[in-house]
Amino acid sequence: MRCLYKGCRTPKKQGLLEPFFPLWLTTNQRGEWIYVRSLESRATSLPLADVTLFSALYVNELIYYVCQANDSHPELYDAYEATITALSQANNRLDIELTLRQFEWVLLKLSGFHMSLTHDVQSKPIESDKMYDYRPGEGFQVVKNGFSGGSILAFAEQQFDDKETLRAMKTVMRRAIHHLIDGRPIKSRTLFVGQ
Repeated sequence: MRCLYKGCRTPKKQGLLEPFFPLWLTTNQRGEWIYVRSLESRATSLPLADVTLFSALYVNELIYYVCQANDSHPELYDAYEATITALSQANNRLDIELTLRQFEWVLLKLSGFHMSLTHDVQSKPIESDKMYDYRPGEGFQVVKNGFSGGSILAFAEQQFDDKETLRAMKTVMRRAIHHLIDGRPIKSRTLFVGQ
Protein backbone atom coordinates (compact mmCIF):
# COMPACT_ATOMS: atom_id res chain seq x y z
CA MET A 1 0.00 0.00 0.00
CA ARG A 2 1.33 3.43 -0.90
CA CYS A 3 0.41 6.09 1.64
CA LEU A 4 1.06 9.74 2.38
CA TYR A 5 1.98 10.59 5.96
CA LYS A 6 1.76 14.28 6.82
CA GLY A 7 4.44 15.59 9.11
CA CYS A 8 6.57 12.48 8.70
CA ARG A 9 9.79 14.50 8.85
CA THR A 10 9.27 15.58 12.44
CA PRO A 11 11.67 13.76 14.81
CA LYS A 12 8.84 12.14 16.79
CA LYS A 13 7.27 10.61 13.69
CA GLN A 14 10.54 9.85 11.93
CA GLY A 15 11.62 7.53 14.74
CA LEU A 16 8.86 5.10 13.82
CA LEU A 17 9.47 5.18 10.07
CA GLU A 18 12.39 2.79 9.96
CA PRO A 19 12.72 -0.24 7.69
CA PHE A 20 11.61 -3.54 9.23
CA PHE A 21 9.90 -1.80 12.14
CA PRO A 22 6.47 -3.42 12.63
CA LEU A 23 3.67 -0.86 12.82
CA TRP A 24 -0.08 -0.59 13.23
CA LEU A 25 -1.64 2.11 11.14
CA THR A 26 -5.04 3.47 10.24
CA THR A 27 -5.69 5.16 6.93
CA ASN A 28 -8.20 7.35 5.13
CA GLN A 29 -8.71 7.41 1.40
CA ARG A 30 -9.55 10.66 -0.35
CA GLY A 31 -9.84 10.29 -4.07
CA GLU A 32 -6.83 8.37 -5.34
CA TRP A 33 -4.69 9.15 -2.29
CA ILE A 34 -4.39 7.11 0.89
CA TYR A 35 -3.38 9.05 4.00
CA VAL A 36 -2.00 7.64 7.23
CA ARG A 37 -4.26 8.87 10.00
CA SER A 38 -2.45 7.30 12.94
CA LEU A 39 0.57 5.11 13.40
CA GLU A 40 2.00 3.22 16.36
CA SER A 41 4.75 0.70 16.94
CA ARG A 42 3.74 -2.93 17.25
CA ALA A 43 7.13 -4.27 18.30
CA THR A 44 10.76 -3.24 18.38
CA SER A 45 12.80 -2.94 15.21
CA LEU A 46 14.25 -6.24 14.05
CA PRO A 47 18.04 -6.60 14.28
CA LEU A 48 19.05 -7.03 10.65
CA ALA A 49 22.58 -6.35 9.40
CA ASP A 50 24.92 -7.38 6.61
CA VAL A 51 23.66 -10.55 4.88
CA THR A 52 20.40 -10.73 6.86
CA LEU A 53 19.61 -7.11 5.93
CA PHE A 54 20.41 -7.75 2.26
CA SER A 55 18.22 -10.87 2.38
CA ALA A 56 15.33 -8.88 3.86
CA LEU A 57 15.72 -6.26 1.12
CA TYR A 58 15.64 -9.09 -1.44
CA VAL A 59 12.36 -10.36 0.05
CA ASN A 60 10.90 -6.82 -0.12
CA GLU A 61 11.93 -6.46 -3.74
CA LEU A 62 10.26 -9.75 -4.68
CA ILE A 63 7.03 -8.63 -3.03
CA TYR A 64 7.22 -5.27 -4.79
CA TYR A 65 7.49 -6.97 -8.19
CA VAL A 66 4.85 -9.64 -7.57
CA CYS A 67 2.06 -7.85 -5.66
CA GLN A 68 -0.33 -5.27 -7.00
CA ALA A 69 -0.85 -2.10 -5.00
CA ASN A 70 -3.75 -2.18 -2.51
CA ASP A 71 -4.37 -5.92 -2.92
CA SER A 72 -4.79 -7.77 0.35
CA HIS A 73 -2.53 -10.81 0.79
CA PRO A 74 -2.92 -12.02 4.40
CA GLU A 75 -1.21 -15.38 3.79
CA LEU A 76 1.71 -13.70 2.08
CA TYR A 77 1.97 -11.15 4.87
CA ASP A 78 2.13 -13.95 7.45
CA ALA A 79 4.88 -15.66 5.43
CA TYR A 80 6.70 -12.33 5.06
CA GLU A 81 6.57 -11.59 8.78
CA ALA A 82 7.78 -15.11 9.64
CA THR A 83 10.60 -14.76 7.08
CA ILE A 84 11.82 -11.38 8.36
CA THR A 85 11.69 -12.66 11.95
CA ALA A 86 13.60 -15.83 10.98
CA LEU A 87 16.22 -13.72 9.18
CA SER A 88 16.67 -11.55 12.27
CA GLN A 89 17.35 -14.72 14.29
CA ALA A 90 19.52 -16.50 11.71
CA ASN A 91 22.87 -17.66 13.07
CA ASN A 92 24.58 -18.71 9.87
CA ARG A 93 24.42 -18.65 6.08
CA LEU A 94 22.63 -22.00 5.96
CA ASP A 95 19.76 -20.63 8.09
CA ILE A 96 19.48 -17.64 5.76
CA GLU A 97 19.44 -19.80 2.61
CA LEU A 98 16.79 -22.08 4.10
CA THR A 99 14.61 -19.13 5.10
CA LEU A 100 14.83 -17.55 1.64
CA ARG A 101 14.05 -20.79 -0.21
CA GLN A 102 10.97 -21.37 1.94
CA PHE A 103 9.73 -17.82 1.35
CA GLU A 104 10.32 -18.07 -2.40
CA TRP A 105 8.33 -21.30 -2.49
CA VAL A 106 5.40 -19.73 -0.60
CA LEU A 107 5.52 -16.66 -2.85
CA LEU A 108 5.40 -18.82 -5.97
CA LYS A 109 2.48 -20.89 -4.68
CA LEU A 110 0.45 -17.86 -3.55
CA SER A 111 1.09 -16.18 -6.91
CA GLY A 112 -0.53 -19.11 -8.70
CA PHE A 113 2.78 -20.33 -10.13
CA HIS A 114 2.56 -24.11 -10.34
CA MET A 115 5.67 -26.23 -10.08
CA SER A 116 5.49 -29.91 -9.23
CA LEU A 117 8.26 -31.18 -6.97
CA THR A 118 7.05 -34.76 -7.25
CA HIS A 119 6.47 -35.27 -10.99
CA ASP A 120 8.40 -34.38 -14.13
CA VAL A 121 7.09 -32.74 -17.32
CA GLN A 122 5.84 -36.11 -18.56
CA SER A 123 3.84 -36.63 -15.32
CA LYS A 124 6.21 -39.40 -14.23
CA PRO A 125 7.21 -39.48 -10.56
CA ILE A 126 10.57 -37.87 -9.85
CA GLU A 127 13.08 -40.56 -8.93
CA SER A 128 15.83 -39.91 -6.41
CA ASP A 129 18.54 -41.67 -8.48
CA LYS A 130 17.89 -39.68 -11.68
CA MET A 131 19.12 -36.23 -12.69
CA TYR A 132 16.79 -33.38 -13.68
CA ASP A 133 16.86 -29.89 -15.11
CA TYR A 134 14.19 -27.31 -14.37
CA ARG A 135 12.59 -25.35 -17.19
CA PRO A 136 10.39 -22.45 -16.04
CA GLY A 137 6.79 -22.77 -17.14
CA GLU A 138 7.30 -26.46 -17.93
CA GLY A 139 8.82 -28.32 -15.00
CA PHE A 140 11.54 -30.87 -14.33
CA GLN A 141 12.95 -32.89 -17.19
CA VAL A 142 15.27 -35.91 -17.02
CA VAL A 143 18.81 -35.05 -18.19
CA LYS A 144 22.29 -36.57 -17.96
CA ASN A 145 23.71 -33.79 -15.77
CA GLY A 146 21.56 -31.65 -13.51
CA PHE A 147 19.91 -31.72 -10.08
CA SER A 148 19.48 -35.01 -8.30
CA GLY A 149 15.94 -36.22 -7.97
CA GLY A 150 16.76 -36.82 -4.30
CA SER A 151 17.33 -33.09 -3.76
CA ILE A 152 14.02 -32.21 -5.45
CA LEU A 153 12.12 -34.77 -3.37
CA ALA A 154 13.85 -33.58 -0.17
CA PHE A 155 12.70 -30.03 -0.92
CA ALA A 156 9.16 -31.31 -1.54
CA GLU A 157 9.23 -32.92 1.92
CA GLN A 158 10.70 -29.75 3.50
CA GLN A 159 13.86 -31.68 4.45
CA PHE A 160 16.77 -29.27 4.33
CA ASP A 161 19.54 -31.04 6.20
CA ASP A 162 21.56 -31.46 3.00
CA LYS A 163 23.51 -28.52 1.55
CA GLU A 164 23.19 -30.02 -1.93
CA THR A 165 19.39 -29.75 -1.68
CA LEU A 166 19.59 -26.05 -0.81
CA ARG A 167 22.14 -25.41 -3.58
CA ALA A 168 19.95 -27.13 -6.19
CA MET A 169 16.79 -25.39 -5.00
CA LYS A 170 18.51 -22.00 -5.06
CA THR A 171 19.07 -22.45 -8.79
CA VAL A 172 15.54 -23.76 -9.34
CA MET A 173 13.96 -20.93 -7.35
CA ARG A 174 16.04 -18.33 -9.22
CA ARG A 175 14.75 -19.61 -12.54
CA ALA A 176 11.15 -19.79 -11.30
CA ILE A 177 11.27 -16.29 -9.75
CA HIS A 178 12.90 -14.89 -12.90
CA HIS A 179 10.01 -16.35 -14.91
CA LEU A 180 7.41 -15.06 -12.41
CA ILE A 181 8.65 -11.45 -12.54
CA ASP A 182 9.09 -11.49 -16.33
CA GLY A 183 12.87 -11.29 -16.22
CA ARG A 184 13.12 -7.98 -14.37
CA PRO A 185 16.54 -7.61 -12.74
CA ILE A 186 16.62 -8.04 -8.96
CA LYS A 187 18.78 -5.17 -7.78
CA SER A 188 19.22 -6.39 -4.21
CA ARG A 189 21.25 -9.37 -5.46
CA THR A 190 24.13 -7.01 -6.23
CA LEU A 191 24.42 -6.34 -2.48
CA PHE A 192 25.54 -9.94 -1.91
CA VAL A 193 28.69 -9.55 -4.03
CA GLY A 194 31.67 -10.09 -1.75
CA GLN A 195 29.57 -11.29 1.18
